[in-house]
Amino acid sequence: HRVGMNRPNLAAALSTLSTTLLIAVPLALIAQILFKELGSFQPVVEKVAAKVELWRQGQISIDIPWLGSVEALVQSILLLAHTDMQKLIIGAASRFFALAMDMTRTLPRNVFAGVINTLVMIFTLYFLFRDGPAIFKTVKDLVPMDPKHKYHIADQLYATVTAVVRGLFMVALAQGSSAGIGFLIAGTPSPVLL
Repeated sequence: HRVGMNRPNLAAALSTLSTTLLIAVPLALIAQILFKELGSFQPVVEKVAAKVELWRQGQISIDIPWLGSVEALVQSILLLAHTDMQKLIIGAASRFFALAMDMTRTLPRNVFAGVINTLVMIFTLYFLFRDGPAIFKTVKDLVPMDPKHKYHIADQLYATVTAVVRGLFMVALAQGSSAGIGFLIAGTPSPVLL
């Protein structure tokens, strides 16, 4: 006896709510972490640009002899002696942030469209949870085939879709776990941005 068989509306509402929360809560947490990490990104870029400029000017010494000759070769090939690397890197970062700011101008429209799309998804999900088997039966009855073949195709389709969805979740879980362990071992300060 399945829970909610006598109350399909309640079962569909609870299923829709739990599915929506299962998606929305991690998404909100990731977005919060991402915005926090982006806030600390600009000082890191400036620090790296300053170190590259010191290296270019020769103020950072290299104690490995063969690395010094590689450095001289790279500088002669790329003509780095006449390039202000700090200005170049900070300029590229500034253009990136300007592009990001331009994207924020369309943010209200995109947020509105996202809210509407989410509401349509929740509405559709509710009715698929509530009336899914009846909708599936109606579509199956509309297919002009022998009933034996329809049921065989429907069973194969169900098995295939179920296997693909389970496989996607298992691969995502394995990739996320292995990446998280790797980032933990490496001690990365901003794993969300990676």
